[in-house]
Amino acid sequence: KRLEGMPEALTAIADIIADDNGQRQSIAGELAGLKCPVLLIWGDQDQVVPVPQTADLPANATLTIIPGAGHMPQMEAASTVNSEILKNIKQG
Repeated sequence: KRLEGMPEALTAIADIIADDNGQRQSIAGELAGLKCPVLLIWGDQDQVVPVPQTADLPANATLTIIPGAGHMPQMEAASTVNSEILKNIKQG
Protein backbone atom coordinates (compact mmCIF):
# COMPACT_ATOMS: atom_id res chain seq x y z
CA LYS A 1 0.00 0.00 0.00
CA ARG A 2 3.01 2.29 0.26
CA LEU A 3 3.93 2.29 -3.41
CA GLU A 4 3.34 5.45 -5.40
CA GLY A 5 -0.17 5.46 -6.86
CA MET A 6 -1.30 2.43 -4.88
CA PRO A 7 -3.88 4.19 -2.67
CA GLU A 8 -5.53 5.64 -5.78
CA ALA A 9 -5.50 2.26 -7.52
CA LEU A 10 -7.07 0.56 -4.51
CA THR A 11 -9.76 3.25 -4.34
CA ALA A 12 -10.53 2.76 -8.03
CA ILE A 13 -10.84 -1.00 -7.54
CA ALA A 14 -13.09 -0.53 -4.51
CA ASP A 15 -15.31 1.81 -6.53
CA ILE A 16 -15.69 -0.89 -9.20
CA ILE A 17 -16.49 -3.77 -6.85
CA ALA A 18 -18.72 -1.89 -4.38
CA ASP A 19 -21.84 0.21 -4.87
CA ASP A 20 -22.54 3.61 -3.28
CA ASN A 21 -23.52 1.90 -0.02
CA GLY A 22 -20.29 -0.10 0.16
CA GLN A 23 -22.04 -3.34 -0.78
CA ARG A 24 -20.05 -5.77 -2.92
CA GLN A 25 -21.12 -5.84 -6.57
CA SER A 26 -21.20 -8.97 -8.68
CA ILE A 27 -19.08 -9.08 -11.81
CA ALA A 28 -20.93 -12.16 -13.07
CA GLY A 29 -22.47 -10.21 -15.95
CA GLU A 30 -19.09 -9.03 -17.17
CA LEU A 31 -17.63 -12.53 -16.86
CA ALA A 32 -20.57 -14.07 -18.72
CA GLY A 33 -19.95 -11.64 -21.57
CA LEU A 34 -16.50 -13.08 -22.18
CA LYS A 35 -16.19 -15.62 -24.97
CA CYS A 36 -13.53 -17.64 -23.19
CA PRO A 37 -13.30 -19.82 -20.12
CA VAL A 38 -12.72 -17.85 -16.92
CA LEU A 39 -10.66 -19.21 -14.03
CA LEU A 40 -11.17 -17.59 -10.63
CA ILE A 41 -8.61 -18.52 -8.01
CA TRP A 42 -9.39 -17.66 -4.40
CA GLY A 43 -7.77 -18.31 -1.05
CA ASP A 44 -10.25 -19.71 1.44
CA GLN A 45 -8.76 -17.45 4.12
CA ASP A 46 -9.15 -14.21 2.11
CA GLN A 47 -10.00 -11.47 4.62
CA VAL A 48 -10.26 -8.75 1.96
CA VAL A 49 -12.66 -10.11 -0.67
CA PRO A 50 -14.95 -12.97 0.35
CA VAL A 51 -15.02 -16.15 -1.73
CA PRO A 52 -17.81 -15.82 -4.31
CA GLN A 53 -20.77 -18.14 -4.20
CA THR A 54 -20.64 -20.62 -7.08
CA ALA A 55 -24.36 -20.07 -7.69
CA ASP A 56 -23.52 -16.44 -8.60
CA LEU A 57 -20.98 -17.41 -11.26
CA PRO A 58 -21.74 -17.72 -14.98
CA ALA A 59 -21.38 -21.05 -16.80
CA ASN A 60 -18.05 -20.04 -18.37
CA ALA A 61 -16.42 -19.47 -14.95
CA THR A 62 -14.65 -22.05 -12.82
CA LEU A 63 -13.84 -21.27 -9.21
CA THR A 64 -10.77 -22.84 -7.60
CA ILE A 65 -10.44 -22.33 -3.87
CA ILE A 66 -7.00 -22.83 -2.35
CA PRO A 67 -7.11 -24.04 1.25
CA GLY A 68 -4.99 -22.07 3.69
CA ALA A 69 -4.34 -19.18 1.28
CA GLY A 70 -5.45 -15.63 1.96
CA HIS A 71 -5.87 -12.63 -0.32
CA MET A 72 -2.67 -13.26 -2.28
CA PRO A 73 -2.76 -16.92 -3.34
CA GLN A 74 -0.43 -16.15 -6.25
CA MET A 75 2.26 -15.47 -3.65
CA GLU A 76 1.11 -17.72 -0.80
CA ALA A 77 0.60 -20.82 -2.95
CA ALA A 78 2.40 -19.99 -6.19
CA SER A 79 2.92 -23.55 -7.37
CA THR A 80 -0.75 -24.42 -6.85
CA VAL A 81 -1.87 -21.27 -8.67
CA ASN A 82 0.53 -21.98 -11.54
CA SER A 83 -0.74 -25.56 -11.82
CA GLU A 84 -4.35 -24.38 -11.92
CA ILE A 85 -3.54 -21.81 -14.61
CA LEU A 86 -1.75 -24.43 -16.73
CA LYS A 87 -4.71 -26.82 -16.39
CA ASN A 88 -7.06 -24.03 -17.48
CA ILE A 89 -4.91 -23.17 -20.49
CA LYS A 90 -4.77 -26.81 -21.60
CA GLN A 91 -8.56 -27.13 -21.32
CA GLY A 92 -9.27 -23.87 -23.16
